[in-house]
Amino acid sequence: MTTTISLANLPGELYAAILSHVPHEALQSCTLNLTRAIPLSPVPIRPLFEHITISRGEQLPQLYRRFRYYHEPVRGSTNPAGEEPLWVKSFNLSTWKVDAEVVVNVLALLSSVERLNLKIGPVFAPEHLQDMFTKPLDSLKWINVRFRPYVQTATYYQFLKGSYFDSMLAVLSDWPEGSLSHLSIIQDPLRPLEGKDVKKFAQPIVFFSLDPLTTLSKCPAMHGVTHVRIRVPFRQLARYVASSSPSGKVEYPFPRAEMLDLSTSVLRDLADLEAVLNNLGRGSLQHLLLDNTGLCDGSSGEWEALGRTCALAGVKRAREREKLLKAWSEPPRPDGDGANGAIPPHVQGVRPRRGRRGLASATISLRERPDGALPNPPGPPAGQGVSMLKAAKIRIVPSPPQLKSLCATMPRPLGPAPEDQSQHEADARFEFAKGWMEGFGQIRSIWTRLQQSQSNGVRVFRFGRNNEEISEEEGVLAGLIEVALPRQDSFWDELVSVETPVLCFAGAREEELIGSVYDWTNHVEGCGHRIAWDAWEDNL
Repeated sequence: MTTTISLANLPGELYAAILSHVPHEALQSCTLNLTRAIPLSPVPIRPLFEHITISRGEQLPQLYRRFRYYHEPVRGSTNPAGEEPLWVKSFNLSTWKVDAEVVVNVLALLSSVERLNLKIGPVFAPEHLQDMFTKPLDSLKWINVRFRPYVQTATYYQFLKGSYFDSMLAVLSDWPEGSLSHLSIIQDPLRPLEGKDVKKFAQPIVFFSLDPLTTLSKCPAMHGVTHVRIRVPFRQLARYVASSSPSGKVEYPFPRAEMLDLSTSVLRDLADLEAVLNNLGRGSLQHLLLDNTGLCDGSSGEWEALGRTCALAGVKRAREREKLLKAWSEPPRPDGDGANGAIPPHVQGVRPRRGRRGLASATISLRERPDGALPNPPGPPAGQGVSMLKAAKIRIVPSPPQLKSLCATMPRPLGPAPEDQSQHEADARFEFAKGWMEGFGQIRSIWTRLQQSQSNGVRVFRFGRNNEEISEEEGVLAGLIEVALPRQDSFWDELVSVETPVLCFAGAREEELIGSVYDWTNHVEGCGHRIAWDAWEDNL
């Protein structure tokens, strides 16, 4: 005889187990429908608040009133104060029309939130975002802020003309190092209306100055970020996001970045791309998305040059570090009669006379150093190991290429349009692979020469990677690991398994197609679009 158990008679633990298998984007609605279907059953309400999605503006004040009721101590209440806001793990604001003040008040209660997805429309002022992020969120791992400072339909909201959100980048730069791993800042491009040309209108300005991006990319909070997406239409982001450090200082933006998306921005030439590949991270960049950046203009040989630039990304970085090491290891030369090797202002720029010096010429000076004389740069920390490194000749081996995929937009050909677009893309991939192999051969030659130099007593160092324990020593030796002889170090074998990156021309997905069945046939297997869409879950 079988016993039938109704869904309404299950214990609370079974309801919790069932809801744990529901995807987090559907967990809120599924839990709400279950509580309404069987209102007298012990269905746990915690899943109702773990992943919150606000799709209508009127939902937000209701949520805030409920949070405030349980956030403040209430006598005689069976629910502990502040319990429900602490349950929230992700908060998704999916509507553009909300009360900005209520958004700020709600986020102030979510001290344990791990994922933030915010749509910032024309009703938000810079002060609102500054209030949101002034206090660091220690548990935050994933953040996506999407700006749309314009409207295409008439509303009663005041348009905040002349408001710039540079202060949001500044307050994020003040955060300490935490658990943040995904950072996305997007400005939606102005879409042309029917029959209108978007080129005749300037894009709305969200960030007046991009200098705060440089500070943000190198701040402690970005040390653990692996996925970066920054889109500002028609602005030159590369020189700010991946800017080089000042002379004599070793500092890399987004040191653990594995994926970078700069789509819709402007890349003037291959020099901008070279700066991104050289300066960003510790050579960990694997996926690069550059859709609609104007990187290639259809000129002859550009894809071959692009492949060569991607392959030789680590060579320039190694040479720049060798220059710092050389300047660090050479002792200061005393010249003139300035103390500590300083050159007095009245002597600077004067060419020394040729010939022998007289025996009566003084080799020292008792005069005081003028105020304008430059002191010696601070030396490295004292120690026997540092002295030995100074005495030895040091070389830096270029890191093997780590790039796995590159997404770009196929430019319009200068001549007649090709009859077969697929053949046109195949030709571009062939040229890219040709340039990549040429650059790869140059790196192989450099490695061979360094191995010969190492056998002759030259000390060879390499850049450490994210999965290795890297010394926190500051200065020119920061992040470097000494390489042993070829038979004693497996690092020399890594150049054998390097493959040509995947090149995808399919472009970004249109927002109107989100949520529908998408045709992946135009995308190459393993392209960066798939990696990015899995990471951000918005298919932009």
